[in-house]
Order: sequence, then C-alpha cells, then structure tokens
Amino acid sequence: MSSLTDESIISDFVTESREHLASIEPDLLLMEQDGARVDAEVVNRVFRAIHSIKGGAGFFAFERLKGLSHAMESVLMQVRDGKLHVARAIMDVLLAALDRLRALGAGAFTASDS
Repeated sequence: MSSLTDESIISDFVTESREHLASIEPDLLLMEQDGARVDAEVVNRVFRAIHSIKGGAGFFAFERLKGLSHAMESVLMQVRDGKLHVARAIMDVLLAALDRLRALGAGAFTASDS
C-alpha cells in the first residue's frame, strides 16, 4: 500500500472517529441527566461508537487510543449489564475520557502514538 493510500485511510478513520466523538457527548450528558433511569439504547449507542473507535485504533496500532477506548467500553458494559449504576463520578470519568480521546485524535495520530 502506498503512503498516499495509507494517509487516505487514516484520514477516513480520523473523520469517522470525530463524528463518533461528536455523537457520544450528547448521549453521555443524557445518561448523566437520566441517572438510574437511563435508556439502554443510549448506553448501547455510546458503546457502539466507542467500539468503532477502538477497532480502528487497533487496526492502525494507535495503542493509547485503543487502550482508552477499551477502558471506556468496559465501564459501559458494566453499566449495560447492571453491574454499575450511572452516577456522577462515573459520568465525570467518561466525560474526561471523551475529552482525552479528542485530544488523542487531534494530535496523537502519529507514529509516536504506538
């Protein structure tokens, strides 16, 4: 694969990831607002978006991005499975992790990420 092709594929991943990140924030805020009454579909939407980011990050060996998205996935699975209840502390961590994903997306899509 040529370098130009590689750059194009990575650019597509970055664009898609940014779209996912934009969709995650309102859902996390909704989860925080709804607390224990959170709709399972909202949790699943966030999980799927994070899962997509993790998959692409794994494909490109963006290890920090993959690791953080995996950790977020784990928290969301526990919420989905009823092992964790949506609470302010959990939402603060997920929102901070979302900010970190954005930062990684803005500057860490380089060879230094792996």
